[in-house]
Amino acid sequence: MPKLKMCALVFFLFSAFPLFADDGKKANVFYGYGDIKWGSSSEIVKSRYENLTKGNPIDKGSVLYEQTNPTKLIKKRSFSFYKDRLYKVYIELNTDLSSDVYTVVIDKLFTDYGKPHNVEDKKDVSGNFYIKGTTLSWLFNNGDMYLDVKVWDILNEAGYHVEQIVVYLYICEPIKNELEKANSKDILDDLNDL
Repeated sequence: MPKLKMCALVFFLFSAFPLFADDGKKANVFYGYGDIKWGSSSEIVKSRYENLTKGNPIDKGSVLYEQTNPTKLIKKRSFSFYKDRLYKVYIELNTDLSSDVYTVVIDKLFTDYGKPHNVEDKKDVSGNFYIKGTTLSWLFNNGDMYLDVKVWDILNEAGYHVEQIVVYLYICEPIKNELEKANSKDILDDLNDL
């Protein structure tokens, strides 16, 4: 009987090893951004990130705090809150530093997180500019958390490269869904007043 228990223990340890061997970078996406957990208050975020100013949120019902040029590589970083709980972090990279930021970013993401769960290519025309973009999506924690990386190449009408925009978007899906549900309820309530 002790031999059977020992075999079961060894089997458990080897089968559970990948869970414990996970590097910290992946764990951060599961549980938050950097050392801040999803659902943390704006006060906690403001205490860890300097020079945050209140911005204009895109999502109705949310509050946004942002930084401009907090590092050489980060052009803009913003934190979105619903009911004072962190649910989204937006990071725009400074692509002026190097023309191959895209390659470095993608290589790092593939190394850290493996193959993306979804890749979407898009093309669009805006005025005299041609925009081609790619969105790579990684899902974590059964889809409760995800990371989208968006890369847009902007070309002028002659086909010359004008700008490249690289954006990271970390999202906590349960809190985001709560916000969207509240916004949908508000719309339905407004419709009842018609």
